[in-house]
Amino acid sequence: MARPPLQTLFGQGIATKFVPIEGHYWHTQVLDSSWFSAFVQAGMIGVVIAFVFVTYAATQALRNARPAKDLWLALVVLVGCRSIFESGLLDASMSFIVFMVVSMAPRPKRVSAVSQGFTFRPGSEVITLPPTTPAYPA
Repeated sequence: MARPPLQTLFGQGIATKFVPIEGHYWHTQVLDSSWFSAFVQAGMIGVVIAFVFVTYAATQALRNARPAKDLWLALVVLVGCRSIFESGLLDASMSFIVFMVVSMAPRPKRVSAVSQGFTFRPGSEVITLPPTTPAYPA
């Protein structure tokens, strides 16, 4: 479809749900792909932002611990591939909810020695702690 350069860059707006096509019995078609919808409605900038969202969700899925990482990454791939053929990546649908849950999933906390109250200094002596079980007289 022929579009002016500004519409290619910024899109035609959110209200655009139909695109003109040449068909035998129809002249318009509903946007049915999230990526094509992002291109028509928000232009190249919208496609780049959607790609950044998917990349962010994939990196967040990879940052999880091993058992959960496989599930989160599979969900990102499923929703990402499905968004090529169906709408739903960026609107109020089940795919969007799954996509947002994956990108906002909780990460395991990394526990460091400093957060536990221990401080280690290079060259310091090893401190032996007393036993924690009290000794009772016999």
